Amino acid sequence: MSKVSRSVKEVGMKRYVICLVIAGILVLGNSKPACSSILDPGGIGNRSLGMGSAVVGIPDDLMSAFYYNPAGLVLIKGTNAMMGSMFARAHLHYKSPEGYDGENTFDAVIPFAAYATDSCKPVTLGFGMYSTLGVGFKFKSNPAFSNMNGGIKSSAGVMFFSPTVAYQINPKLAAGIELNIGYGKSEMNMPTPSGYLTTDVDGFGYGTTIGLLYKLTPSFNLGLCWRSPMKISEEGDANLAGVNGDVNMDFYWPQMLTGGFAYKITPDLTFGFSLKWSDWPRFDRSKMEFTQFPALNRPFVQGSRDGFRLQTGAEYWINEKVALRIGYVYDRYSFDSQWISPGLLECSFHEARAGLGYKISNFQIDAGFNYTWFVNRDIPASINPNYPGKYFGKMPAGGIEITHRF
Repeated sequence: MSKVSRSVKEVGMKRYVICLVIAGILVLGNSKPACSSILDPGGIGNRSLGMGSAVVGIPDDLMSAFYYNPAGLVLIKGTNAMMGSMFARAHLHYKSPEGYDGENTFDAVIPFAAYATDSCKPVTLGFGMYSTLGVGFKFKSNPAFSNMNGGIKSSAGVMFFSPTVAYQINPKLAAGIELNIGYGKSEMNMPTPSGYLTTDVDGFGYGTTIGLLYKLTPSFNLGLCWRSPMKISEEGDANLAGVNGDVNMDFYWPQMLTGGFAYKITPDLTFGFSLKWSDWPRFDRSKMEFTQFPALNRPFVQGSRDGFRLQTGAEYWINEKVALRIGYVYDRYSFDSQWISPGLLECSFHEARAGLGYKISNFQIDAGFNYTWFVNRDIPASINPNYPGKYFGKMPAGGIEITHRF
């Protein structure tokens, strides 16, 4: 290749990266970080979505590496950039014993973008942006019920900006570490005994993710990933029955540990399995404090239990261009029934997953689909006098992403 051709190619690559980063910032900047409809979404990234998120042992695409195991960046050869999004609406219902019957109408959008290069081998450098951890619900108003007069709308979540370094320690072992800079934003509109309350707060927090990837045999990988706990202190405005005030909200997001494996049954067929533990009792420390309305000061939840999530899936490359994926996820609820409401709704769930990958030239397009069944949760008034009733529903979701290799 001539020096002129090489220079033109390098300029083109730099322009592409700049455009991709700007587009990613615009997409992420105009989306709400509180965009997932459950506290911990079943997956981030559409390749992993199709595989049931069971990729801690084979995180060989950009978003799988950034979200599930940063050591996986060493598996991604060359310089790559990607962006994509996932879309969902949780059709969750709340039926009270008194007769209220409403459905969540909050639309969830989870955008993400990433870039990585192995030009400094055996070190791989990268940067990821993605939104996760949070809730988003919106239930219609019904003046006939005092606890739903004015309706309920809530969102609370975190957007991560994550510079990452991965290192190939030896031919079998790789490690990765990423700094998680979290921007949290929360909104809450709901009736209280003192009048209708609205809040709008935001703030920053910091954490880290550490991943290990070990090649036990040429066809069998073990993966382990630890995401540190993160405290985000958010400040902002409150309004109670027309009176303005200040509010502080502290969110203690939990540490998470995921372990699993990936096994190449054939060169074209890979099976993955992982188990994820989340320290949701830490979230019990989260609280809201009002300067002008101290009677409303309270924790968000108490008595939470550890979260456990089972993830399994498979990927099959039909040929050099087309991949098919399938997966399954199960997650049990962690929050105690006395704290559940249409503004903080959590149920155990099952998810069926499917996905498709397609390579063309230096591009790869991945699409993922999932269907979630929320396990019915029937809460008696003796446990939760404020919001007793039945919580149940389903959630279809899907997304698409595009990756370019330079």
